[in-house]
Amino acid sequence: MIDRMKWHTNRRTWPIPVAIFLGLAVLVACGVEPDPTDLLIDDRRVQDRVTGMVEAQTSLHVLTDMLSARVRFNKSNARTARKVLIRTMSHIPRDFRKERDDPLSRTSPHVWAQWDDFRRKADIAEDRAKDMDVRSWIRLRDTIAPLITACQTCHDSYRTW
Repeated sequence: MIDRMKWHTNRRTWPIPVAIFLGLAVLVACGVEPDPTDLLIDDRRVQDRVTGMVEAQTSLHVLTDMLSARVRFNKSNARTARKVLIRTMSHIPRDFRKERDDPLSRTSPHVWAQWDDFRRKADIAEDRAKDMDVRSWIRLRDTIAPLITACQTCHDSYRTW
């Protein structure tokens, strides 16, 4: 038998985290950029790279949360997340063009030593973001995997953990 008091309490506390998450999702959808300045990165160009990667990661989380049913599928939010992904993927070559070093940067020096390969992988990631179909949950499910694979491939080669 279900304890009525426990059920009643749990029923009232779950909306708080959901409301916080939805609030963050709305901020991301409106284009509010996360503030990674708390990382104390001195170089502005390195900070721009980190900000771009955080934006891409946040947008990808919005989409994967919709796929996993943690959040209800919303075509408008999915479209916004896709646009952010396309924009951040298209800025990768520009953001990484000049070699800059920062102790908090996770960028491998191989990026600049193997620039053509890095650029090719960035272009593939941008193409996969453009190919993503967010008109429905099923289409998103069928088209998000290549983007995740493209991101992971680049991170495996050019990111220090």
